[in-house]
Amino acid sequence: MVTLKVQSAEDIVKAYLKTLGWSNPKELEQVTKKILEEGIATSQDVVNDIDKLLFSKSVEVFGSKGKAKEEEMVALFKYCFLSCNGSKNWKEEVFSKKPLSEKFIEAMKEVYPDVVPQSTPCKMKQQKIEHHTFISAISSLFKKSKK
Repeated sequence: MVTLKVQSAEDIVKAYLKTLGWSNPKELEQVTKKILEEGIATSQDVVNDIDKLLFSKSVEVFGSKGKAKEEEMVALFKYCFLSCNGSKNWKEEVFSKKPLSEKFIEAMKEVYPDVVPQSTPCKMKQQKIEHHTFISAISSLFKKSKK
């Protein structure tokens, strides 16, 4: 017979916080208590409640970022939070309903991964435009094979 152990909301929140970099048991207990007391995680789906809060914080930090899905924004927030050592530098700020500090937002934006490099417009030199014909294509094949 299979035995199922039902976890408490506190256990689930602690496990979630560990994925965000909290390791000190005392700090883990403090932040868990704050999350549960402030009513951030109130429904049966505790992880979803915390993700919704992190989504709102990610929009506050990064804006809407085009058509990014909620899960993508939460993942981006978690990545940046871990990269800027958020669990040590901003212990409880993320799990507050107050607006984030400018210092926190700046630190998160510094570690934001650029998917593509920034474009740098410049003038190009004029280039000769070659008109390809059937004959020029065949002759270019013979030129390459001779080398």
